[in-house]
This record gives sequence, C-alpha cells and structure tokens, in this order.
Amino acid sequence: MRDLPGCIEIVTNMQNWFRDRNYTGLDPYLLDAKISSVAQIPIVGALVIPLRQFLKPLHSYIPTRVFSSTKPIIIPKALGLILGGSAQLSHVTKTTSHLSDATLLLDLLEKYRSPGYEHLCWGQPFAWGGKDRCAPYTPAVCVTSPIAHGIMDYFEETQDARAMEMLDDVATYLTNENGYEQFENSLCLHYSPGNPSLAYNSSAMAASLLLRISSITHNLEQEYFANQIVNFILAGQNPDGSWYYTDPKSKDGKFITTIDNRHTGFVLEHLKIAGAALNRKDIDLALDQGLNYYKQNLFDGHLPKWSPDQIYPIDIHDVAQAIITSLQLGEGEFASTILGFAINSFFNGKDEFYYKLFADGKLNQTTFIRWGQAWMYRAINKYLYYYN
Repeated sequence: MRDLPGCIEIVTNMQNWFRDRNYTGLDPYLLDAKISSVAQIPIVGALVIPLRQFLKPLHSYIPTRVFSSTKPIIIPKALGLILGGSAQLSHVTKTTSHLSDATLLLDLLEKYRSPGYEHLCWGQPFAWGGKDRCAPYTPAVCVTSPIAHGIMDYFEETQDARAMEMLDDVATYLTNENGYEQFENSLCLHYSPGNPSLAYNSSAMAASLLLRISSITHNLEQEYFANQIVNFILAGQNPDGSWYYTDPKSKDGKFITTIDNRHTGFVLEHLKIAGAALNRKDIDLALDQGLNYYKQNLFDGHLPKWSPDQIYPIDIHDVAQAIITSLQLGEGEFASTILGFAINSFFNGKDEFYYKLFADGKLNQTTFIRWGQAWMYRAINKYLYYYN
C-alpha cells in the first residue's frame, strides 16, 4: 500500500482537526486524574485509591460520554508529535503551509514546559503514576524526549535557530538536571527527577535524541553520554531479544518485567537511530535479535498484540508505534500492511482514529489527542516521508 495521495488527504484533514480545536484535546488519563483528585478528600480517599487501581486496566471501555464534562486541554507531548509530523509532511508536499502554525506550537511548548527547572523539559498536564503519584507537569524523559524529537524533525526541515536553542537546552536538562544512574561502563537516565526507575524505552529515546543534537552541535560530551546509555540498553537485552520495561538495578527497587508492543517498539526505533550515528556492530546484532522477537512474539500476522500472550484489545497507540518502528527498521512493506489495517479498522473516514478495537469487532470510538491522534499523525507522515 503506497497510496500517497490518500494518506496526504488524511493527514491534511487531521492537521485541520488539530487547528480547529486549537491543539487541545482529551486523554484517557484525565479520568484517572479525576478519580485521584477525589481521593484527596479525607475518608473518601481510602476507598477511591483502590478503585482507581481497579479501573486503570479498564480504560479500554471508557465511552466518549464519560468525558462530556471534561474540558479539552493542551498536552505538550501531542504538540511535539504534531510539530514533527507537520515538518515531515511539509518535506513531502514541498509546501510551507503545513508549518504555518510552527511558531505557535513552539510558543505553546515553551509556555507549558515543566515549571521550576532551569532547563527545558516537559511532563503530563495531569497527575499520573501508581501509588506514588506525580504532580501535573512533573518532567519525564518519556515525555521530554519525544517532544524534542519533534522539534528536531522541524529543525531539520527549516534550520530554525530557535528550535536548535530549545534542543540544546533539552540536552542540557537530560545530561545535567534529570538525574541518572552511573555504572562501570554504562548509564541509564532516571524516569524523572525524584523517580530513579531505570526504564529502557525512555533512555533509548534520550540517547537517540542526544546523538541527533550532537551531530549538529558536535558536543562530544553529549555523544559520550548517549553511548553510555546505549551500552546499558544492550546489556539489558534478554537472551530471547526482548527487553523488560525497567532494569532491576534502580534504587527504588522497582523491577517491572512487562514486555509489550509499543515499549519494545520504542527501544528498537531509537536504538536504530543511535546505531546509524554510532556505527557499532553490537547495536546491529541487538537490533536483529530484537526485531526477530518483536515480529515473532508481539504480532499476530500484521496485528500489533497488546503483549506476547494477549492480542485484544488492540490499542491505537500500539498500532501507530508499530508503523513507526517498522519504518525505522526498514520494514516498509510490513508498515504498509499495519497502516492499511489502521485505516480499515480505526479510522472514521475523514480525520479521526479511534481508541481500541475488541476481539468481537467492536470499537471504543473515543478520540484522544495525545494517545491516538498525534501518534497516528506522526506515523502516517513518517510513512509518507519514508516513501517520498
């Protein structure tokens, strides 16, 4: 499937969807945040906190009407994904109209940065996390890095000096302010300041970002820092080619052994970007093993599975990342098949991608700007860019 005109129409309609809503939208975790806010009430909290934990896996079943009283908000991560997608769309169409809102997006990213930090970073604009809740806008590497990758995509298309200034500041945040764990010949970034969990996927995102930035700035310290992260990720790969969510060496003792589709996809995507910059054979070997595990265990044919043991419900976030990862690893035809599935199964026919697909063919038709729309916008534009 290389229907470039059809895909261009889809992403153009999606860009109008973002603009018509002033880049605001809903998120599945807003419901979780609402429940948690009720938990702050004395006595009630003791009952609500277990309820929140019980409801979290049931996000799949959230009907759109549940959000009828929820005000759409600006979500920085969505802005970064949209900016990067628009830059790639502008490259494909050879027009600047798709970047007419770029200055606005950069302004919004600076406005909605995490407050209280010297350098540029971002978090989610709602409370999130498990038992130890993170306040709104607490910076996280898994939020900061994708946003900055979008800014880098924009810089590569425009050479905008402001964008590079922002990227250099993000790099300084990651290397000097976020916090990390140093080992003999490797290091891993903390999940966020104050949260020393060592997550492979977010550190992989940061490593590839630092390498993209240092290729422009020629900052050897940042390149070395990224190399050390790559060492950590390679050492943490399981013998079967997979990665757990976190490493057991984190100071908080949290060892999350979950293996799922999108987080594995994040590691592979960004390890591939890092490998292109570092030209290391051990990265190539890890990618070969990882891709084999990914395709053999986290897909049912072209269907992105929730986990090795569970196909449904199929999540639009997993679908989008599967397209992105496959393209990054040179699996263009596989990406085409997944994109065809996304359009046939999740798309409203004009400008929206829905949330979840169930085994009986039913859809949760809620549309979330960060969780689905922005990721699919990035995925389709990356597809267009790949085949351009």
